[in-house]
Amino acid sequence: LVKCARALPFMGQNIPKGFSAVKDACVAHTWDRVAVRMDEAVEVLVGKCEGQTAVRVRGALEFWSLLGFVLVHDDWLLPRPTAMIDLVRPLVHHDLLAALKQTLSRGARPAATPDSSADWVVPNFAALARGEQERVRVMVAQLEHDKLLCEGLLPHLRGWKDATEAERDALLGVLVQFGLLVSHDAGDVDGGGGKQKDKRVWLCTCRMDSQKGAATSYDKKQWQKFAGATEMVPVVTYTPEYVTSALFPHILASQMSSREYKAEHRRRQTLKGCLLSVQLQATAERHEFFQLALTAGEDGAVQIVVVASTVGLLRSLCASIESVISRRFPGLSQDVDVQFSGPDGECVWKVGDDMTLGTILTRKDWERRVGVELVGNGERLNLKIRDIFKAVPGIFFSHSWNDHSTEVGPEIRDVIENRMRELVWYDDQMMTHKDQFRSLMTEGVKNAWVVFIFLSREALASGNCLREICVAREQQLTANTRVVVLAMEPEVTFAEILKWSTTKALTFSAAKGGETRTVHARTVKWVQENLLGVNIYPEWIEEALWAKWVEGKDARRKKQGAKPSEDDAKPPKSLTPTERSAMRSETINRIIENVRAPLATTLDGGAPEFEIIKEGEVWILGIKDTA
Repeated sequence: LVKCARALPFMGQNIPKGFSAVKDACVAHTWDRVAVRMDEAVEVLVGKCEGQTAVRVRGALEFWSLLGFVLVHDDWLLPRPTAMIDLVRPLVHHDLLAALKQTLSRGARPAATPDSSADWVVPNFAALARGEQERVRVMVAQLEHDKLLCEGLLPHLRGWKDATEAERDALLGVLVQFGLLVSHDAGDVDGGGGKQKDKRVWLCTCRMDSQKGAATSYDKKQWQKFAGATEMVPVVTYTPEYVTSALFPHILASQMSSREYKAEHRRRQTLKGCLLSVQLQATAERHEFFQLALTAGEDGAVQIVVVASTVGLLRSLCASIESVISRRFPGLSQDVDVQFSGPDGECVWKVGDDMTLGTILTRKDWERRVGVELVGNGERLNLKIRDIFKAVPGIFFSHSWNDHSTEVGPEIRDVIENRMRELVWYDDQMMTHKDQFRSLMTEGVKNAWVVFIFLSREALASGNCLREICVAREQQLTANTRVVVLAMEPEVTFAEILKWSTTKALTFSAAKGGETRTVHARTVKWVQENLLGVNIYPEWIEEALWAKWVEGKDARRKKQGAKPSEDDAKPPKSLTPTERSAMRSETINRIIENVRAPLATTLDGGAPEFEIIKEGEVWILGIKDTA
């Protein structure tokens, strides 16, 4: 290291005498605090260093901070960095709860040996009131077992209890800066008096680094034991060029503190050494699993292994890991391998440098072909990414290409995929021209556990949409498939559908082209009997009204000689962008909560037999006429 350091271009340069004078004065001065306000420290050192201005002293301290002689954080100076050791000692104590018991049993008697190890946790534990003792014990247990440091514990810990609140903030900032603490979501953490509200919580990565028995290799048996019979999607392995002690803890913290994994959906979470296992509850009957492990590869290289039960969950994990690396450890390169079961045996895909795996999965570049290698014989294959990940969407969007859904559908898809960690089947390329489209569509609906129906009169007049709606209803009745209906126009709200006549066809002018379109009377009857029992969400209708107003305004302005009236210039009552965003977010939260709720058991007798037929140019959906 010294040889490499001497080769650096700036080595051998002279240091200003003033810098050395500031360092010597800082070392010689007796500081009564671990952390000192920078202004106060500069004032003291200016008085001790003849001819030095405040600006030059501050610059000198910044310089020596880079070399570790002092520490500068925000507007604070730590003149003795080694004093941080005393603050870290209670955080990494080998047996925190035992230290509390020893302190309590000793009572007011002095320790048998000076500077007893037990006194490095909560030295005055025995003097606390009974209720306060229990609150402290809970927070200490949280630190020992879950490696979570609650802010409420700091005023009791050795070293920390003597600091002011502002000093503690500065010292915490230093530990965070060095990766020894990572900010954690406090929502699910018990601070001894219930959930943490205004208190902060940190994942104590310095404590994780001290854990023994970290995994040395990753075995599929670990996954099978944890997830039961659940099959995993391909195993992803990140091999960084080097691994700092803070890298894996930062990755774990990004998952453990993510608001997507709130307590109400996390049913099991285990953190042992360098292995995090989490079970999530997608629905009452459906669970998801993932594991993150820090392991040693066959060549001894340190690896981060990612395993998940769904492609959507794996995509979320990979994107999160790559985000942590790029933000916290910029410039750190890593090799990424994807191991999977191919058509001819176990294969590995070495992801190239042109695009990260998280980006590829986020963009859903399923048709992209990549070169993979058969494990064992080295034979090369050319496969689609879809085949590697066996990407089967768990959510299906049924929509028409002739209504408002083409505008709101992509945005809703992105939100749903991110929030529910599932792939969405959304036809954004007009697949009707493809061979076997109907069979593909039917298979897509049957593979999904949630079907979103973007309801409009155009959808009810479309043969393909009627097939999708029909299969979705059959799956809802026989397989507990969740069905979500979003109204795309005012004419298909619950109240309006009730007004439809079942004795005559429903006719309307197409939004595109203006020709007359027809919804058959039998289809109307089927909709009233089968869809009115499903909650129809009208929150996206306001967008449809706005789109209609803009389209009509533009059409009127194109007419020569036509002057828009005052009414033409006034759009329908519209929400502000903030209100619209809040409405959408609230509605999607409600939708996700509803689809995750338990459903009634499936019908013993199966679903009624539905049929779709064409009469002239009109498609009909109804209950099959057995007569």
